[in-house]
Amino acid sequence: MSRICERRGEVKRARELYEQSIGSVLPMETDRAARVALARLAKRDGDLARARELWESTLGNSREGYESYEQLAIYYEHEAREPRQALAISGEALAQLHRANQAGMIAPAVYRRTRARFEHRIARLEGKAGRTLLDPFDA
Repeated sequence: MSRICERRGEVKRARELYEQSIGSVLPMETDRAARVALARLAKRDGDLARARELWESTLGNSREGYESYEQLAIYYEHEAREPRQALAISGEALAQLHRANQAGMIAPAVYRRTRARFEHRIARLEGKAGRTLLDPFDA
């Protein structure tokens, strides 16, 4: 129901239904998907504290988990203005991704695409974090 409400543009109702669903006992994959969807809506509504909490609860080796790593990195870089924290989160995602690839738990194409996104983010954040270490007014 929450997805239907979201597609119809009934965002407030969708958020309420997502909150109810994650408060109940759901299979892990369904719970993770509901949390990430709720985080997207919370971010859209400007409720970044709730979005961050939800992203942190869904980190791991899954499509939603990698989306959460990415969203947390974006949050720490742009909202919290902590590029070093964003860099740490991105590095953690890359390590998790590597472990999943070694264990054969991720499709090769998905691995390459996701790895490229995080490597690009890390390269950019390394420069940004280095600038903040040298001169906090230069960033």
